[in-house]
Amino acid sequence: MMRRALAIVALSALVAGCRTTRPAGEQTPLTALTSTTADDAERQLVARRAQMTTARSLLRMRITSSKLSLTVRAQLEVGNGRMLLTAYTPFGRPGCEFLPPATK
Repeated sequence: MMRRALAIVALSALVAGCRTTRPAGEQTPLTALTSTTADDAERQLVARRAQMTTARSLLRMRITSSKLSLTVRAQLEVGNGRMLLTAYTPFGRPGCEFLPPATK
């Protein structure tokens, strides 16, 4: 009986540790453009860029080499003149971060 209870607790902890959560902070999705011409779309994009401070996107990345193929969850954050790419471990913890040299 004790073994079974311990196995259930361990399995529950494993499942809870692997769940995907939303990043902290205010989440406002981007809306679709309402333009009918290319010039109007460009004006809307320029106006949005002026108002936007930071945009985040959750994505899946496939990393391949000659012998290995790996798929990881990642977050791309762009704004305020910088870009940050964070790759996550299977347990939802940040595994590594990539910052382009111009944004350090």
